[in-house]
Amino acid sequence: HEPEIKAEQFAKPCKENSSVRSYLRGLPTCGSGMVFRELVKILASARRAGRPLLIGLGAGVIEEGIAPVIVELMKRSLVSGIAMTGTAVFRDVEIAMTGGLLNSSGAGMETLLRSREAAEAINNGINCGAKENMGLGEAIGAYLNGRDFNYKDESILVSAGKYGIPVTAHLTIGSDTAHFLPTASGEAIGSTAHLDFRIFSAQVAELQGGVYINSGSSETLPQVFMKALLVG
Repeated sequence: HEPEIKAEQFAKPCKENSSVRSYLRGLPTCGSGMVFRELVKILASARRAGRPLLIGLGAGVIEEGIAPVIVELMKRSLVSGIAMTGTAVFRDVEIAMTGGLLNSSGAGMETLLRSREAAEAINNGINCGAKENMGLGEAIGAYLNGRDFNYKDESILVSAGKYGIPVTAHLTIGSDTAHFLPTASGEAIGSTAHLDFRIFSAQVAELQGGVYINSGSSETLPQVFMKALLVG
């Protein structure tokens, strides 16, 4: 019988000192390798046509150390908008304040205190932004940018403001540390988060011929995207 997947579709080992282009050409043309190749074609086609690229980010993307790549994409104007979960926002704020990520497993008092500092920064940003009719993502980014944090330039939220890229935050109220603190304002969270949903929905409405990539969020952002499609 003829095989469904042929040997010539398998990966080709890279030679020593080979280029990234050679590595990509050596990827398999079956399975995930084929999906990746198709994704690259779709992205390139959308880019050439001047169509938007939206990226949805869960916390896992930041925890895997990919934040600098996202910042570089914004710097090169390759991204039209960023959507983030509440946990992704929290992790990004940690980076801006500490230059890294705190290990929450078996957290000691110092880690818990630093986590509270990040949560307080989120609430303060939301509360300030609500008074200025800002969306939640933009509000926190602006708050971080206005503070003397040594690593704020490494933040996705801050960088989005710097490069003029819309960034929206989509929270699950009650699941994030910031919501447990006295500084949390339901009114401010509601108004800024709802504005972000409206901003994201407007972006999705203009997505024809463009691309939305969801990464690191299996529940929240897929649901937000589906609702945005219905609104559009």
